[in-house]
Amino acid sequence: MYKEELVSSEGFSGIYSNLYHIHAPTRIKALKDPVKYGPKIIQDYALRQTHLNTSKVTTTGEDYLNARKVLLANSDCSISICSPSKRKMDYFYKNAEGDEVLYVHDGKGVLISPFGKLDIKQGDYVVIPRTVIYKLEFEEGPLRLLIVESASPVETVKRYRNELGQVGRAFALLRARHSASARINYGHQQG
Repeated sequence: MYKEELVSSEGFSGIYSNLYHIHAPTRIKALKDPVKYGPKIIQDYALRQTHLNTSKVTTTGEDYLNARKVLLANSDCSISICSPSKRKMDYFYKNAEGDEVLYVHDGKGVLISPFGKLDIKQGDYVVIPRTVIYKLEFEEGPLRLLIVESASPVETVKRYRNELGQVGRAFALLRARHSASARINYGHQQG
């Protein structure tokens, strides 16, 4: 008999997914003390015109979490760059405080979660809802990520979803159109 798990950032009133497990998802091997993570926000700092030139940044740290360098932050979101030297996470991570959006500026790899394996590559946006357990494995070569952590849910625009929250045909057409224009913009020929 499969064990059922409901994954949602807003409980039964929002968009959710049902996951079915062979083993209970509540089983754990060990429980360790939590590790505090996150930027220290400078209070009373006025936003000024700033040129954040990150094009020459090579490595921002060793590990995926420690390599996140926060550029901008407020009480609702933070924007970071990330270019870890270690290409595979040897642990699974869960952000319990916010949704994450990863933009893959350079690189190619796979995101592993209870939803399965998702191949990701240059130009992809990946939305990881809060509480989803995941790890990333990237191939060798250039790797640059832009990461947005949001305290508010990150969702697909309502006009692209049906009444059950599922992505509809309009979104698939928009994605296909975006992919074609991205290939043209990068100088690739369609064929």
